[in-house]
Amino acid sequence: MDLRVPFRSIENALSFIAARKEGRPHPPLEYLKRQEILSLPDLHRLAGLWSRASRLCQDDGLLQMATELSRWIAPCLQKKAFHALWCKEGEYQELEPVFDRKNFSRNLHPDLSLHCSDRLSVLSTLIGNGTSLGMVQGGDVEIRAFGPQAPPLSESTGFGIYRVSESISQIDRWTVVAADPEIWIDVTEDFKEVSYRVDLHFLSLRNPLYFVFYVAAEKAAVGVELFQPNSLQRYKGAVQPVAFNGQMQILVENESMQLIPLAGDRSFWGCGFLLAYALPLDNEKFSFEIRSLE
Repeated sequence: MDLRVPFRSIENALSFIAARKEGRPHPPLEYLKRQEILSLPDLHRLAGLWSRASRLCQDDGLLQMATELSRWIAPCLQKKAFHALWCKEGEYQELEPVFDRKNFSRNLHPDLSLHCSDRLSVLSTLIGNGTSLGMVQGGDVEIRAFGPQAPPLSESTGFGIYRVSESISQIDRWTVVAADPEIWIDVTEDFKEVSYRVDLHFLSLRNPLYFVFYVAAEKAAVGVELFQPNSLQRYKGAVQPVAFNGQMQILVENESMQLIPLAGDRSFWGCGFLLAYALPLDNEKFSFEIRSLE
C-alpha cells in the first residue's frame, strides 16, 4: 500500500475499519485517499488506530498499514519543532517520540527533506495545505512554521503553501502560495553544519505578501534591543539580524522587517514571536539564512 498520500480523515478510517470488521460493503482503499494533507498529530493518531484495529479485526493488512505509517513518521517525532509538520495554526501539539536518533534519517516520507547536525535540525517540505515550508530546531529555539503569508499579519488564514503530490523529485522544487495560487515559488535550500540557507524565486508576485517565521523562544534581540513574548514592545524598521535566546540567528537581505511578540499560548503554533518581511513587488527573489550561535 502506498502511504505517501494519507487518508481523507480519521472518520473515513474508522468507517472503513468498522465496515471491514462487520463484513459490510465498503469503498476501496483508493477511494479513501484524500487530496489534502493530514497533520502530523492526525497521522500519529491514525497509525495507532490502524494498529489497534489490526488486533481487533485480526487483519494483517491493517497491521502492515500501521507499521508502514509509523516508520515514516518516526523521524518527524524526534524534535519538538517537527511536530508542527502539516499543522495549520492552532493544530500544533507535542507528541511522544519513537525510536532513537540512529534511526533519524531512515524511512522518511518521500516528500520531506531532513537535515541534521549537532547544532541544527531542519525538516522541510514543498507539499501542504496552508501549512509551513518546514521547521527548524537549534538549542532551545524552535521555528515551528515559516513561509509566505498574505496580510494582515494579525491573522494566520493567509499563511502557508499549497501543493499535493505523491512524490517530488530533487529537480522539481516548486510550490505555490496558499493565499494566492497564481504565485509560484521555486525553492533551493543549502544545509551546512551550523547554517541553513533558502533561496526563493516568486513567480507572478503582484499583490502584497510577507515571508514570515513563527518562533518559539524565551527572548529575541534586534541589535542591543531585547524583546520578550506576551509584550507590547515590538520592532518595525530597517532589516537587522535577529537572534533568539542567543542560540539562533535569522539573517535576511530585505528593505524592512517587523518583530511582533506573541502570547505564546495555543495560538500561532504556540510560538512567542512572529518575524515578518514584506516582499518588494519589484524583486521576486528572497533569501534567508538561519545560523546556530552556540
